[in-house]
Amino acid sequence: MKRLIRIVFWILAFAAVSGMVALAVLFAATRPSLQVLWQSCQPETMTYDDGIYCISVIEREMDLSGWPLYVDNHYALVVTRGSQTDYGHMVDYSFTNNGSDISAYINQSQSEWSPEGVTFVEQDGHRLFIPASVFIGGR
Repeated sequence: MKRLIRIVFWILAFAAVSGMVALAVLFAATRPSLQVLWQSCQPETMTYDDGIYCISVIEREMDLSGWPLYVDNHYALVVTRGSQTDYGHMVDYSFTNNGSDISAYINQSQSEWSPEGVTFVEQDGHRLFIPASVFIGGR
């Protein structure tokens, strides 16, 4: 009987440790990298009252919902005061890239700044306008 209890204990211990390792791997794999993939700051000819703003594309967490057949990254556009991307107005964004190198595709993006806000323009012409009222003040 003691031997059976010992075997059950080790099986349960192994299962618990395996589960914790699996959770740690899943956490590490889906954690946001927040890596800046592209950034464009307002030109000197365009000014807002409270500073210089930049729009950036950052890499967010991985989407494992289609695993094991399909794994995708999530991206966001963030408009910040200055070049730091840790605080600002963030919008989740998906690119229309069709199978080519996503980094190269993102790097061909452009920004258009105006007193009304900033427009993010993808290489293929997709556009997203972010009004100045949502990012002025560092939001």
